[in-house]
Amino acid sequence: MPDGGCLKPLPWETRNLGIASFAVNDAFLERPDERLLKECLAREADAHGSFFVQARFKTDTGISRVLEKNGFYFVEATVCPHSNLSKNGQLRTFAIDPASFLPARYALADIERVSLDRNDSARCDAVRQIAGESFSDDRFHADYNCEQSVADRRFVYWVDDLMADPGVVFDVMLLKERPIAFMARKSEDLILAGFARKYAGAGLGDFLWLSVLRQLKEAGLNQARTLISVRNILVLNLYARLGFKFRDPCATFHYWKR
Repeated sequence: MPDGGCLKPLPWETRNLGIASFAVNDAFLERPDERLLKECLAREADAHGSFFVQARFKTDTGISRVLEKNGFYFVEATVCPHSNLSKNGQLRTFAIDPASFLPARYALADIERVSLDRNDSARCDAVRQIAGESFSDDRFHADYNCEQSVADRRFVYWVDDLMADPGVVFDVMLLKERPIAFMARKSEDLILAGFARKYAGAGLGDFLWLSVLRQLKEAGLNQARTLISVRNILVLNLYARLGFKFRDPCATFHYWKR
């Protein structure tokens, strides 16, 4: 184990949650040692009083039992959707007739996908606002030990981190020039996407995702991938509808000491 321990610091979650935060490291997950886990948790309790730990791992009852015996609990199952862009039939159809992926009440001339200009403060603020109001199916919203306001704020912080990364591209969907949705991506990874509350469930998801996939393909990328909670049925169905396959199921556990 690195430095004789089984926890690694998560500085971004420390900022997000307001208490020291850690992740169970891969070495422990490969060879779970209950004695070592107890020692690590006790050491952090002495050092910080209050702290948070997360563990994400491929489903394994042995690891689950060790974690549960020491105060961890299940919060989320995830899968990784992925698509070969050259073989994606929906993307081929979209390239020919994008309007067919819009609900009848929307006109293609009113919808536009643009890349976010980080110097446009008003549009950046609009993306932050969307991030703060459009998520409810993630693990922190589902965790009864986390306040909703903290879970909401976590996504705003995440957007700020992504905006600070020059390798991340933000695609913004405009309806009559007004931002209503965004997707942040880096290379072939679709990192984070959200719709303004008014337009969540409005039937525009297929159009946004396919617009972004077309950008990836035109940039010479061959695939797209992401990670999603199985609790998020609407987006899970969207990925299935767009021809994505699913792999790498994992479980996520949380631990809080207060």
